[in-house]
Amino acid sequence: MTTQPASLSPSTEVEEIRILSETDAITAGGWARRFAERLGFCRQAQYEIATAVSEAATNIAKFAGRGRITFRALPGGMEFVAEDEGPGIADPASALRDGFSEGRQIDPDQRPFFRRRGLGSGLPAIIRLTDYLSLTPNQPHGLVLRAVKFLK
Repeated sequence: MTTQPASLSPSTEVEEIRILSETDAITAGGWARRFAERLGFCRQAQYEIATAVSEAATNIAKFAGRGRITFRALPGGMEFVAEDEGPGIADPASALRDGFSEGRQIDPDQRPFFRRRGLGSGLPAIIRLTDYLSLTPNQPHGLVLRAVKFLK
């Protein structure tokens, strides 16, 4: 995780996808890759962005049940913002470490009952694949994850 980039004002180029299932995570990754391609990211960066977005979308589907991911063009890069309406993360600093998981997977047939913890690799992967990451509580419930990737 790096410090927040100075003066990143989003352009008018914005796309959004709703996340209601793990299938939507696959769709979100594809959207992210195509968005990055339009902005001029190299193929490797496109797939890094797609993987990071897929991780965020999978977390939404598994642990929150619903949310959305918004893609924005930035001067010299792009950002994606993942917002959900789940239980949030009680210890965000620990959640950014490999192997730490407080998330419990939602049973799709019995929302909001939970049945098992995650692997603790999603958020750390997003850190490694992007240039900036922030986590903010989404009041009254949920989380806002903001990630930025710069053109190299």
